Amino acid sequence: MPCPVIRDLPVFADPLWAQQCLAYHVQAQPDAATIVRLAAAQQYLGAAIPMALHLIPARALHCSVVTIISPDGPMIDKAPAWQKIRDAMSDDLVARIRLAEPTSIMFDEIRVTPAAIIAVTTEQPSLFRELREIFSELLDDLGLPARRYTQTHVTLARFTQDGHIDRPALLRLRDAEPIVAQFSALRLVAERQYPSLELEEI
Repeated sequence: MPCPVIRDLPVFADPLWAQQCLAYHVQAQPDAATIVRLAAAQQYLGAAIPMALHLIPARALHCSVVTIISPDGPMIDKAPAWQKIRDAMSDDLVARIRLAEPTSIMFDEIRVTPAAIIAVTTEQPSLFRELREIFSELLDDLGLPARRYTQTHVTLARFTQDGHIDRPALLRLRDAEPIVAQFSALRLVAERQYPSLELEEI
């Protein structure tokens, strides 16, 4: 089977960067060694991508498990919506988040999207999958928008300006080393400054 042709990719500045926001998530928290490995991948981006980037600060690096209410999602009254969701969450669901065992994931590709540069994996830990299904059903029952997940990723960088990433740069990312990541805990958080620059654990 022939390899897909890689072409220049248009990318777009992130209009929300460092803006105040309100969103709610379940996030997986990387351990200290994983943060070091993710930072090394970010340094590789700086050499591989000929464009100024917003690198995600170490304190904000995470793996998104569930975005319950998005910072840029449909225009709903988010605080009352969150209260409805929180009231509908069982004690068992909250305990499964707070008492989750550490999880290891291999991120085997660095991928450029029009909005960000992400480390992606084909793995989907069983707890991540179960929580996504639970929250999807819960939000559907409440008549609220639910995000559908096709991958697990860590965002490494976002774009400071509109532009194009050329084919040679995209090819260089294929040489990036896989990232072995250990996530020490899951957290239920309110995001106050995007992207996860200011969080409040719930």
